[in-house]
Amino acid sequence: MITVTVEKRYGAGGATTIRARITAPTIEHAVELAGPNSRVVFPIDANAFFAPASNPGEGIDYGAMTPEGIENAYEAGLPGAYEAWVDHLKDDLGADGFELYAYQNALV
Repeated sequence: MITVTVEKRYGAGGATTIRARITAPTIEHAVELAGPNSRVVFPIDANAFFAPASNPGEGIDYGAMTPEGIENAYEAGLPGAYEAWVDHLKDDLGADGFELYAYQNALV
């Protein structure tokens, strides 16, 4: 498994850019996981290239992302981003706060 940073652009002229670390068997597969309009960010980080992912089943290391990055990944529709975003909300809001938020925003 390898880990690379992949960049994905959205909107007119690539106005919005999301970067995520993705772990996959190959660089090509990492780009496929990120979806259309994505590319590998160079130079590749040599220290992280052969590092294991925190979420190897998903391919994207959401544990290494900021809360804003997780939210952006969710809005961009990256694989596994919804689950990571909900986990972040649960941690941030606490059990009672998340339950109220989920009810008000039809998450459950």
